[in-house]
Amino acid sequence: MSDRRSDSKVVRFGDVTLDLRSGELMQNGNRLLLPEQPFRILARLVEQPGTLVTRDELRRELWADDTFVDFEHSLNAAIKRLREVLADSATNPRFIETLPRRGYRFIAPVERVTGQSTEDVKREHVSASAELLQTIESTRRQRTKWIAIGVAAMALATGLVAWRVWRDVPGDSSDTLSRGRLTKLTSTAGLNVEPALSPDGSMLAFASDRAGTGNFDIWVQPVGGGMAIQVTSDPADETEPSFSSDGASIVFAKRETGGIFVVGVLGGEPRLVVPAVRARTPRLSPDGKSIAYWTGLPVSISRAAGASGASFVVASTGGSPRALVPEFASARHPVWSPDGMRLLFLGGRSATEAGLDWYVVRADGSDAVKTGAFDALREAGAASIRDVPIPSAWTNDHAVLTSTTARTSSNVWQLGISAAGQVTGAPRRVTFGTAVERSPADGGHGSIAFASLMENVDVWRLPLAPKTGEAGGPLERVTDNPAVDMVGNVSGDGKLLAFISSRAQQNEVWLRDLESGRERQFPYSSAFDVQVSLDRSKIALWRGEAEKREVVIIDSSDGRTSRLCADCDRSFGWAPDGSRVLFARNQPSRLYMLEVAAGRERLLADHPTWFLRQGRFSPDGRWIAFFAAMSPDKRQVYVIPSSSARASQESWVRIVDDVGFQPSWSDDGSMIYYLSERDGAICAWVQPLDPVTKHPAGPPRAVQHFHEPHLRAGTTAIATNDVRGGYLYVTLTETTGNIWMLHAEK
Repeated sequence: MSDRRSDSKVVRFGDVTLDLRSGELMQNGNRLLLPEQPFRILARLVEQPGTLVTRDELRRELWADDTFVDFEHSLNAAIKRLREVLADSATNPRFIETLPRRGYRFIAPVERVTGQSTEDVKREHVSASAELLQTIESTRRQRTKWIAIGVAAMALATGLVAWRVWRDVPGDSSDTLSRGRLTKLTSTAGLNVEPALSPDGSMLAFASDRAGTGNFDIWVQPVGGGMAIQVTSDPADETEPSFSSDGASIVFAKRETGGIFVVGVLGGEPRLVVPAVRARTPRLSPDGKSIAYWTGLPVSISRAAGASGASFVVASTGGSPRALVPEFASARHPVWSPDGMRLLFLGGRSATEAGLDWYVVRADGSDAVKTGAFDALREAGAASIRDVPIPSAWTNDHAVLTSTTARTSSNVWQLGISAAGQVTGAPRRVTFGTAVERSPADGGHGSIAFASLMENVDVWRLPLAPKTGEAGGPLERVTDNPAVDMVGNVSGDGKLLAFISSRAQQNEVWLRDLESGRERQFPYSSAFDVQVSLDRSKIALWRGEAEKREVVIIDSSDGRTSRLCADCDRSFGWAPDGSRVLFARNQPSRLYMLEVAAGRERLLADHPTWFLRQGRFSPDGRWIAFFAAMSPDKRQVYVIPSSSARASQESWVRIVDDVGFQPSWSDDGSMIYYLSERDGAICAWVQPLDPVTKHPAGPPRAVQHFHEPHLRAGTTAIATNDVRGGYLYVTLTETTGNIWMLHAEK
């Protein structure tokens, strides 16, 4: 057994280096993100390699003070997260062996690194990387050669890499395949996403933050093994690549500056095809003459806000884009049929979710047919009622590859769709991993590439400068759990956080004491949002499934519940004294205030087509801020008095006139914080107000930018937020991921 008092606090196992002093975890020179509790477990295990560490020992040493936490669930979640980061498997472990009902044992050899720190390790890898960069630069000089020569040069420069097998897939006991073999194409600790395969299946293009510049770039590498080369390098995010039919060029989206671009497969100066704000998923037609794309907000965000997106087709040489189906309220993620005669898209004719499905339409936008894919996929268990299946590719054998917006796990499925828009056969699950598997790309001959992501959604907070309202310090993590944790709000004294968490495998209400860190669970399933009254006595919970949604009031002392109203669609904020609460009804959208004790309700604002959301009382209770979602690209923040009868739209005080949502008042009511995607990513902004009229006083100011690909607001979880006690609380998503390829069995 190793001496736990050894002077050396740097250990190595496999290709991983762990510094027990600094908490840094490195793999091949790249930093691995590991939450606190999984790190403490790992440190405990590697200090006694080969020795059983019992669950009781871990409880006593790591969870002794957390009497409000479900230990069994927390330990299991921490071990799962640890295995995900280390790319370990419960059924075929390289590092951590599970002894059922007893504990865990670290089975890999552990080497104590005397006199070396992780900084030394990083310097070693920087030196090695310099040689690789010279090789890549040499390859880039060959751009004028034939593509085949360029691919060969990359392969020769770096050597062929042996295929990685399925046992390396991050996940747990269910990580098995129905057929075929799996290969890991990228291996970095950063974020590699949105794969595309060349028509002959020889090259992979993808978006990655591996350059270390804090943004996504497009990279290309041979599928058969070899180093990736960077083909774009703009400070803006360059994402969602797709190959041309001859494999010579790549079309991609640039969201911040807005537009669809084309670049050579080995780099060069990108060419703007069409300017478009929030352009997404460009796809070249099989004949290479047209590009289909859509604009708008990500599906997970737009569903929550009531907005949608619009699809377009433009000539690959440029020109004016044509709206694909302008009569549809929503049309997103268009993909071409194998013959290029039709397009399949995710959409609906109305702004509600009722008609949301996959539709097939002729390339000229005529003869739209609803496929019924949603019902087929949900009946097969591919998606729940709250998950949206995203079409990614329409293969030559008339199957559409898809994954869902599920936040904790998502597999790749395929569903047969005929050219006439009819579902053919039953959906088939292609992958069986426990990670989040997204963006499948067709490689032909039954092979697909996809991104396997590890997403950690937690609550963070940012200290605020009292005078300016801008960031007054660095971001701080509040919750640290492999499950999805989303901000509800914070009590009036700034000491109690109410949030939604999926720790029990379903969304439930949790309360966290922000001083002690102790947490309390309220086992009410299917929760969408939670708001604790400022005096902590009551909790408004919005919950339900599909059309059976309700708002209930929970007594925080004993957990007793009562229904807020019979047909409430959503719940929002509490008045400062806890006597009133805001809620909404839809179709049309209406914002109400309810006097809880008397049961009296009053209409505050309504609109026939917009969606009114996130009502919040000002600190003195005299004003109400909310936002209206009126189009895919436009959501505005407004303020109305709380004391008046129904406020006409003309009387609403507009606070944000481009893109703003999720408003929260400053502690003194002099400013409104909100989230906006005006600069390409969802970031926090603040608007100073006139103290009397509440009209904007001066321009808005950026509070905190969330442009880093690995830590962003509003990815798979809604970017909820609240301001209390001098802090901005916000839901952020940490993401790491790599590209895998599934080869069909011959």
